[in-house]
Amino acid sequence: MGMSGFLSGVCVCVGDKSLVECVSATLEPGITALVGPSGAGKSTLLKAIGGVMDFKGDIVLGRSLRELSPQEQALQRAWVPQSTHLPFAYTALDVVAMGRLPHDDAEPGARRLAADILASLDMNGLANRLFPTLSGGEKARVMVARALAQLHGVRGGWLLLDEPTSALDIANSMLLMDVVARATKSLDLHTLVVLHDLNLAAQYADSIWMMSHGRLLLEGSPNDVLTPDAIYMGFGVHAQILRGPDQIPAVFPIRNLERSHDVVAS
Repeated sequence: MGMSGFLSGVCVCVGDKSLVECVSATLEPGITALVGPSGAGKSTLLKAIGGVMDFKGDIVLGRSLRELSPQEQALQRAWVPQSTHLPFAYTALDVVAMGRLPHDDAEPGARRLAADILASLDMNGLANRLFPTLSGGEKARVMVARALAQLHGVRGGWLLLDEPTSALDIANSMLLMDVVARATKSLDLHTLVVLHDLNLAAQYADSIWMMSHGRLLLEGSPNDVLTPDAIYMGFGVHAQILRGPDQIPAVFPIRNLERSHDVVAS
């Protein structure tokens, strides 16, 4: 098992507006799902950990991220934003192979690895397609593949994924998460993934962080966090929790009929 990472009093402000308020938590090797309503601060927290937003407090994986050079950070942390714009028309294979640039890999080896990762995501046929011509879901999978290439062979690294399944159908969402889960387990990665699908989080996460209004409300196992009370506290939605044979919680939201009637009446 790899070492734990931790966040200590991480705060993010833009001007006088606080977006993330003093988050402290331990990130163990495995998959941690970051959930919460829109505007809760999930993506902002991920950007702080990814080194693209200034923050107060400390983020530590072995050493404080503030002590690591950009090169050192790139060797142990990969971040996939919600959307990516590339100014040049690279192929999907080129984009994935770029994940190896921090490692100074020879090009043939990097391209072979990129092809293997694309194949694992059932994207062999897209390897030579130009990135700008791909659909939103295809671009998302290519960028996750690039991050996996970047962390290939890196034990205990950080994999940060911001809503990687938002543009994917259920089959490709599960395929992507299966590949991420295998890489996480084999390399003891600290994988932090923002998800809006609570049932996908329940299926794949070892732990869940629930945020609301910039604060970390709850952290724990899917069974601990995905409860009717917690879901109402975090989302303002009533829900039932069902369980399959494997006892993994399944969230069944309950429609607010009174609110529906009010909208129709108005």
